Amino acid sequence: VDKGDAAAACVDVGVGGGLRESWADFPALSAMHNLGLRLVVRYGARLGLVAASSTAAVVGGGGQKWGPVPEDVAAQRLHSVLTELSELFAEQRRAVGLTSSPSKSRVGGGAGGSSEAATVRLAAAQQPQQQQQQQQQQQQQQQQQEQPAAASAGFDWFASSVFLLCHLNAARTLHSLSLLSTLVSSAYIWPARMEDSGLLPPDLASSGIPPLYATTTHWVELIVARELPLVFNSFRLSGFTPAQICQLWLRQCFWNYLDFPEIAGYLAICVVMGGNFQVYFCVALLRHLQHDILKHTQQQRLVTFLKEQPVREFRVGDHIGFMQELHQKYSERLSRDMNNYRSP
Repeated sequence: VDKGDAAAACVDVGVGGGLRESWADFPALSAMHNLGLRLVVRYGARLGLVAASSTAAVVGGGGQKWGPVPEDVAAQRLHSVLTELSELFAEQRRAVGLTSSPSKSRVGGGAGGSSEAATVRLAAAQQPQQQQQQQQQQQQQQQQQEQPAAASAGFDWFASSVFLLCHLNAARTLHSLSLLSTLVSSAYIWPARMEDSGLLPPDLASSGIPPLYATTTHWVELIVARELPLVFNSFRLSGFTPAQICQLWLRQCFWNYLDFPEIAGYLAICVVMGGNFQVYFCVALLRHLQHDILKHTQQQRLVTFLKEQPVREFRVGDHIGFMQELHQKYSERLSRDMNNYRSP
């Protein structure tokens, strides 16, 4: 991918790199996941990691030659990674379900034997209904666990990015993801894991507000309002918020918006320097787009521009100094909030 051409780094919906896409959809995956898998393979072809020819060199260890992977092999490897992750998430959901005890409701009553007797009769009458509800909930949980690929968080773009960074090596990808899952920053840079593995408290999970939105994008708006007031006011005039576009960017791991080297830089910064830099990265990106944001606000096209256009000429190295300045100002409070992602 030419680093100077941001548009070329975007995921092209059409078949790229001469791929034939001869493999069939995987029945275990949903239509959405099969489409995402095909997009990853096409993007791998744009990066020179996937070849259409079945005689292409297979990436691996030992005596195997390093080079582009055949498209069907790349698809099969990514499918194995996604399936393995889905099964691991299902196991974590089952483990969380076994360790969590259901809350017991208390029926309040006044003093006196008649009130206590009424409470006992009411509880006895509710037992069959409660048992039936529990059985239905267990059946629903089993159905969700039997279909791990149909996860609620959508396609796992973070795992797909790591898959490409590992040169389409499935074993190395799973090992890297296993190590990354031990970091606090993984709660934010890997949203699919947090939302599909059942690691969030039930109240927070049922609210539909993941840590990525409750903490990261919340802090992006706070910092943008203070550091980039013109940008913040432009969003307000457009009826749009920085949190909305940043959540879109982050959930897609910046696919379709940044060159892949910059996506790799984003992941490296968050892993090495901490999850705080996910916030600073978004602020730096909005700062880079400040001129375009002001221009498209006047044209009443800000939302369309941010959602449909790639970010051009953005280089992570040019904004490291600005991110470090933000880190010196906000790291103490931001780190406290990000470490307490279970109770934002």
